[in-house]
Amino acid sequence: AARRATSFLYCGNALIAELSSGGVSRVFVHRPDSFAPLLHVEHNEVFVTVCDPVGTPLDLVDAAGRVAWSASRGAFGDVRAEYEDPMRVQSGKRVRSPFSLLGQVHDPETGLAWTRFRVFDPAIGSWLSSDPWGIEGGSTPFGFDGAPTIDTDPLGLDAVHRPGAKGPNVPPGTAVTVERTPEGLVPTSRPLSPEEAGRRLARGEDVYAGDRDTARAVAGRGAIGPETHPAEGENRFPHFHRSDREGGHVFFGSAE
Repeated sequence: AARRATSFLYCGNALIAELSSGGVSRVFVHRPDSFAPLLHVEHNEVFVTVCDPVGTPLDLVDAAGRVAWSASRGAFGDVRAEYEDPMRVQSGKRVRSPFSLLGQVHDPETGLAWTRFRVFDPAIGSWLSSDPWGIEGGSTPFGFDGAPTIDTDPLGLDAVHRPGAKGPNVPPGTAVTVERTPEGLVPTSRPLSPEEAGRRLARGEDVYAGDRDTARAVAGRGAIGPETHPAEGENRFPHFHRSDREGGHVFFGSAE
């Protein structure tokens, strides 16, 4: 059989297209500032992606409202049963969402799911590499942190726990850069010193610190805050600004 190479195109940390030798084969549109898939474009058709409450795809629906593909999944995203529109199977225009748990891309050759930083095995609900936080990550370094039906870990770094709107699990005295999404504050770096976090803050990146004192240190001399804005999504977290209000936010603690 002829070999086929597929290239993956990302925008930030989100997969937005697959490319083959013949050009663009699939395009994916995500919800604004989120990893949750919204639209799936394939065979010159646009499909709506129907997801569960945490962003795992369950159905692809065509423009006529017909279900082109549907999946019944286990708690960790493994597909237990699938439905495909028989007419599409017959015509060779089959479609299937490549996404699993929020932020995970399914690899059909291995059955594994890929995130930016780690690989997940949905069959056993476990990561294939240990928690990048090391001992700070808890007693199960290969386990999924939290309950997959309510918590998410789109980058493979740290789970986003919806209940209580807690921030990432960051050791005191350190900080991480974060991305603000509807799912919460998603860490995008390993633990940083206050000095390194401060440099990233000055470049416009948002930061989450392990404690209030570290947050103030990251913001630097003359830090403004702490402030909270309960009506502004993830700005509900208390945060500091630099004295000139330039750059990003330095979040800490729990959301109000």
